[in-house]
Amino acid sequence: MIEAVRARIQPEDPGDDFEVYAENWRSVLFFLQVSTQWKAISGMERVQRIGLNYAGVETQMPRDRRQRRKLWADLLVMERAALRAFNDEPEPEDED
Repeated sequence: MIEAVRARIQPEDPGDDFEVYAENWRSVLFFLQVSTQWKAISGMERVQRIGLNYAGVETQMPRDRRQRRKLWADLLVMERAALRAFNDEPEPEDED
């Protein structure tokens, strides 16, 4: 299945390729599936995304509790990273 999806995806710029570990593939596909669920506010200069519409995301979640927990955890990580990228925010510094 992963190879079939990879064959359908043709990046515009091969420099945008990135590796996804097999155990994370389902979460990445889910993130892409709910990518229409972004909430945003519009200002004078730009539109700022503020997060995902969790009610909309919830309708796409599987019923299995274990799968849901992993997808939610992974989705939150990807949402935070995407918000930083969308809104031109700097990466947080690692605390040692």
